[in-house]
Amino acid sequence: MMHSALAFADGTSSDIYRDLYDWFLAHPVFERWYQGSPWQLHCVGGPGSGKTTLAALVSEHIAKSKHFSRSIVVHVSVQHDVCARELEFLEDLLLAIYQELESKSEENDEDDEDSEDLFDIYVQERQKLGGCRVSRRIQLLQKAVYSCLANLPKSSHVYLVLDGYDRCSLTLKTLLDNELSALQQKDLSIFITSRLAVYENIESRCDHLNHGGAPDDDPIDLEDREVLGLCLECQVCEDIMCFPCRDAGRICRKCGNNDGLKEPYEFVNIRIGQIPNDQMTKYITWNLEREHGDLKLGSSAQKPPLSILGESLLAESTLNTAGALVERILDLALGDIGLAKARIDLVHEMESISDMEARRDQLPANILAMFDAGLRKLEGRSPEEKDLGLKAVAASGRDITGVSIPVMQRWLHQSISEDTRSGEDILEATNGFLFATTGDAIQKIQVYHTSFYYYVAKRHNLNLFEADRRLRADNARRMSSFAEVQASAASQVRFEPRDVPAEPAERTPFKLQRTVTAMDPIMEPIDDGPAHPFILRKGTRAWN
Repeated sequence: MMHSALAFADGTSSDIYRDLYDWFLAHPVFERWYQGSPWQLHCVGGPGSGKTTLAALVSEHIAKSKHFSRSIVVHVSVQHDVCARELEFLEDLLLAIYQELESKSEENDEDDEDSEDLFDIYVQERQKLGGCRVSRRIQLLQKAVYSCLANLPKSSHVYLVLDGYDRCSLTLKTLLDNELSALQQKDLSIFITSRLAVYENIESRCDHLNHGGAPDDDPIDLEDREVLGLCLECQVCEDIMCFPCRDAGRICRKCGNNDGLKEPYEFVNIRIGQIPNDQMTKYITWNLEREHGDLKLGSSAQKPPLSILGESLLAESTLNTAGALVERILDLALGDIGLAKARIDLVHEMESISDMEARRDQLPANILAMFDAGLRKLEGRSPEEKDLGLKAVAASGRDITGVSIPVMQRWLHQSISEDTRSGEDILEATNGFLFATTGDAIQKIQVYHTSFYYYVAKRHNLNLFEADRRLRADNARRMSSFAEVQASAASQVRFEPRDVPAEPAERTPFKLQRTVTAMDPIMEPIDDGPAHPFILRKGTRAWN
């Protein structure tokens, strides 16, 4: 029986806009991964950003494509959080991979006796009275999977699509990382969806003198060159070269050849929470017209007769009301499909333009519900993780541009029971609502979307408000205690013994200076109460 958190993923629903991720499937990074590049592709997005839908579309795309004569796709989903029995999860994941490989091999009349023998040993060990230790079972499954991969025809290629990696505990992620790296060495291509990117801040820029077509005597300054998503590194001199320079025939100047050029990374991150505007516009028009009829937006949807709202929108055709509605949803969504859909669902509930105007500045209830549900998951964790997660989210609401990791850690360390060792601890505790920026000299932690920033900053959640109040109080006590220590030390003047001359020296006036340490500028005084009363309203809450 498979681990309760694991499941073979279903296909895509018929009720989705299938063209939404065409930009992703045409992305050069996806193309390089799909063609067999030796690194994992991690697709990262916040809550409701369409990761599961994308994973299903990727599986379908691979299965239909003809780059390899035969492509085998193992598509597995993590259904819920895994915080215990991690080794059993790893065992069952390997078992799922083996079973899929074996079934696909049988479909093509391929017989692999070696892997079958190894798997039979695993089954026998598992069925023994009293069983056998888990490390032994995992080792046997590893051998069976590796043998199965090694015996596939060279014209075949295997892909693992793992959806919901963020639901794994940090311990399980470490175990999975080791296992996935080993599978990667066996030419298995790995695609992962997660709320969290791997915590790294590595930037690469091309070192070649002629990068961008610049002449030898006037190269582009290194800091002015673009940050590379993909690159090559010389294994001899460690210089970085971009693919356009390599494709233009340029060579490593230090080594005189390109023999040592290799891609230096094990994974590549792509954020999917910023869907391009043209794709998002097509999705919004498709969703509106399939519900309300032909609004003259030119979508590909099958259009029903006009709804009451549709008639109201067309009655104002001289004002292009429908087009303005699309633009407004586009602006508020900021590339996030989950938040765009929530806004559209709010429109579906309306019957007239006056209804739309009356609710123009309200945050939809389904967005609030999504945020509330995410925070309830934080509250269900251990007391230490809950405390860290809520206080980190509360602190992030102080600056929409983000809070530097050292400053965030300094605030938190005055208020939590166990210090964080890196920004990774903070991100893991906040369940994808925060992310670490790249490109800053000092990394920042930032909310994943503007709507969530307002949710935090305007205190729509009582538990967040309480976490923020405690965080401010703890930091205020720290600053007060520090000031008292400074004042006490300044008032106790201590004279060290010294040689006294025969004749007293001329007195020199002096004054004792006292250093006053101010509070962090963003740590404002504690407010007496939440900015918004916590009054439930039908459908929406006030949003300023």
